[in-house]
Amino acid sequence: MSKTLVLSPAVLLTIILSVVPAAGGFVWWMSDLSTRLVAMEGSLASSDTGTLNDRLTQTEERVQFNSDNIDDVWESFEKMDTEMGDIEDKLSAWMERELSKVYDIINDNPLGK
Repeated sequence: MSKTLVLSPAVLLTIILSVVPAAGGFVWWMSDLSTRLVAMEGSLASSDTGTLNDRLTQTEERVQFNSDNIDDVWESFEKMDTEMGDIEDKLSAWMERELSKVYDIINDNPLGK
């Protein structure tokens, strides 16, 4: 038992008339989009980009200058950290010497014996 689909000419015409305008509308929309993109591309190509290039160059120079300054500040922080470490070491050595003097004075006290 074979099932076949039989389309009458009226049904076939209805399908064609509903699909063709939709496809045509899509083709028109894509064509219109392409035309607008070509027009935009032409206007961008003819525009003056010298000002934009100058601004980009200035921005790059500022970024490089700021980057160099940050590197200099970082080096200064590293030097200060090293100096502070040296000062802490010297201060702790001095405190140990002075506290040992105080300890010796307290232990040499004749009243403490």
